[in-house]
Amino acid sequence: MTMIKHDDFLKKLSPERRRKIKARANELLAEEMTLRQLCKTWQRSLKQKHA
Repeated sequence: MTMIKHDDFLKKLSPERRRKIKARANELLAEEMTLRQLCKTWQRSLKQKHA
């Protein structure tokens, strides 16, 4: 099995497909950051509640 570099793989995709992939990646990153913020806020509230 031959490995292909990420950049080489993306170059083979159409510009439209690359745009869709980038848009979805941005959505997932934003969601992950939101979940991380919620987790930190929840942990802070638990610490305050038990302090």
